[in-house]
Order: sequence, then structure tokens, then C-alpha cells
Amino acid sequence: MSEAGGGRGTNQGEANGASQAGHRESDVPDDLVVDDPLARLELARGLRTPPEVLTRLAEDEDPYVRRTAAKNQRTSPEVLAGLVEDNDPGVRRAVARNPNTPPEVLTRLVEDKYVSVRLRVARNRHTRSAALARLAGDNDTKVRWTARARLQYGIPAMPSR
Repeated sequence: MSEAGGGRGTNQGEANGASQAGHRESDVPDDLVVDDPLARLELARGLRTPPEVLTRLAEDEDPYVRRTAAKNQRTSPEVLAGLVEDNDPGVRRAVARNPNTPPEVLTRLVEDKYVSVRLRVARNRHTRSAALARLAGDNDTKVRWTARARLQYGIPAMPSR
């Protein structure tokens, strides 16, 4: 996201082609996406934001924008997998919370040092039994009990707040 001109030619071409059909979110000029943090946050939150825009937003310098992109269900599993190594625990928590995060990515988050990330992994309905078994031995009571309940009683994932 730090490059102001990346992909501008493609979006401009789409914008020109879309002018007859009406405005689409993918027509947002790159300079707006780069220069206005509130606009980037709104785009990351948007239910109709195209996956290619979410891919760019997932690389944003602002951790709130990355978190919001990671929460968006339109963000691709490949992008979510790349965010598993993000320095911001809130981004990793959002990855663990997203229902489109692949099970193998959730497994990578089982050892995260932040309880909130591990708890979201335990709550995600796509977390594999082997990962839940590891979380059932977690030092944190909430993580441990969530994982144990899901294993023992087949309790579906709890909604994340």
C-alpha cells in the first residue's frame, strides 16, 4: 500500500469502462485508497469491496486497516494465510476469527503468544480436532475449556464478538 501508483492503470481502465454501467467500489482511485486512512478502513470493511482491493488493504501500513481487511469474509484464504505472520496481534486475531481462514492456517496460530488469538482459533468452526486437542492443554482457562468443550461435546464454534 505504500506505493501510490501501483495498479492505477488497471483501475483507471475499469473506471472508464464502468462509467456507462455506473459506479463500482473497484473504481475508487488509488490515491484516495493510499492517502485517506478512513477511506481505506471503509473499503476494508465493505461487503462489496473486490478481493483484489482487499489484497492491497491487507498490506496497508495501518494495522487497523489490515485487521479490518482480515475480518472481511471476501478476503481470500491466500491473503489470510499471509497475514498469519503479521506483527500486530489484532490482525492475527482477525485471521483466526474469519470463517474463510483455512484449517491449516488456524493450526499455525495454535501456538500464538496472545490468548485472544488462541481463543479465536478454539472458537473457529474450521479448526481441526488435532489443533483443538493442543488447545485443550492451553495455559489459559478460557482457551482450554473452549477447546475441550468442542472436542468432548461436539459443540459448534461460538460466535466471535
